[in-house]
Amino acid sequence: IMACDLLFYFAESINSSEIERVQKTVVVPQGNELLSVVQDRVLQKAYLESLSMNIAPYATVVKPEDIEQGLRSIGYPAVMRPNQINSDSKNKAYFIYEESDIEKAKSLLRHGTCVLESWLVSDRAFSISAAKTATGEIRLYPIVEREYRENRLSSTYVPQNMDEELLNEMERVAQVIFGELDFSGVASVEFIVTPANALYVGVV
Repeated sequence: IMACDLLFYFAESINSSEIERVQKTVVVPQGNELLSVVQDRVLQKAYLESLSMNIAPYATVVKPEDIEQGLRSIGYPAVMRPNQINSDSKNKAYFIYEESDIEKAKSLLRHGTCVLESWLVSDRAFSISAAKTATGEIRLYPIVEREYRENRLSSTYVPQNMDEELLNEMERVAQVIFGELDFSGVASVEFIVTPANALYVGVV
């Protein structure tokens, strides 16, 4: 690495602290701030809250009793995931529909701190990608809609005749989120739209 003039990374599972160390001797245009936010669900939610973004209610779970306490606050159904996102924990999650599901969800604590999040009822999910230059210029790509079947992505397409107000709000939110992060490169943000047409920011 020390012989490189420039280093790019494309996998979100790479260690952000390693990128921070490498930056001392090698140019890394993407930086490590975005990576740090992407890999830490609590940090990500705190960042979005600091920008007054509309996100699903959540609770931080450190010990088993935090699950019941969190459910009293956010209600059922909920989904619990490990806080740190890496190759081992990325796709691990437990859905909690009723009290009997809590015991199984406790096993996720072996990965450390977890995030318990309200499961929003929605039949529409979107994402928007953006390229940000070293000078801070942001160029947005077309919004895409994602369809899921049995919690698995089944198709992605550019929606036709999309509500203009909703489209403009997603673009505005993306500009704000990416504008505040120090990075160069390409990133995406996901959205959920409820049947009542309420827009929630999903993940960055």
